[in-house]
Amino acid sequence: MDYSTDKRVAWMIQQITDMDEFQMNRLTNDKLQLFYQFLESVDYNKLFVWLNDDLDIETSFDSAPKFFETNITAEQYQVAFFIKGCGKEPIHIATIEEQIVIGKINDNPLDDLLTKMTNDYVPQVHQEGNWPEGVKKTF
Repeated sequence: MDYSTDKRVAWMIQQITDMDEFQMNRLTNDKLQLFYQFLESVDYNKLFVWLNDDLDIETSFDSAPKFFETNITAEQYQVAFFIKGCGKEPIHIATIEEQIVIGKINDNPLDDLLTKMTNDYVPQVHQEGNWPEGVKKTF
């Protein structure tokens, strides 16, 4: 089976094409089969995709490599992850954006985390109005 013809797999590929050094020709049908398994199986609720030291695409259902275990620079470290609810309804192309959460770590992992915290989470915390008075004073 040519997994690249599945519209859901194609959607997942589109989500990672902005990774620096990404080359579609390095995304083999064996790798795409793992994308397909992630979409079809109730046994997998996460999929990690990254570029290894040789800029080949790697995938795992378990975890991404830790930055300090790689031979790449902080600026080259890139990981994308896909998360879905385990045992939920089948993934459909029409609702895939609601069914799968996507995240990316680009460049230096600590800088990326700081940027995400500053831009995404801190504003949400500040908008929350139901904090106890002691917590409000701290912020």
